Amino acid sequence: MSLKQLKYLASDIVQIEKRTGIDGYGQPIYAAAQDFKCRVVKRPKKVVSSTGEEKVSNTSVYFFETIGAGPEDRVTLPDGTQPPILTVESSPDRTGNRFDTLRTT
Repeated sequence: MSLKQLKYLASDIVQIEKRTGIDGYGQPIYAAAQDFKCRVVKRPKKVVSSTGEEKVSNTSVYFFETIGAGPEDRVTLPDGTQPPILTVESSPDRTGNRFDTLRTT
């Protein structure tokens, strides 16, 4: 199936804030939040984090586009939580369109 055929599954909205720098106290600075339609699935899955450690992801967020986020950015899930981002994977569908999967703790 192509991404266009699966977009009806995007019943959730998450916010992504891209990290833009570090303040004078060593705390991250984030850009304004952007809303993205997606599918949030709570299911444990072993992943290798961006630091190379094997961890358990409890939430997978499936986007039907590329979002350009990384582990240094901040995600706000529909329930209001902001878990750390473990990985962001970009994959093609069978027609060549790309989509991202974000995994959190």
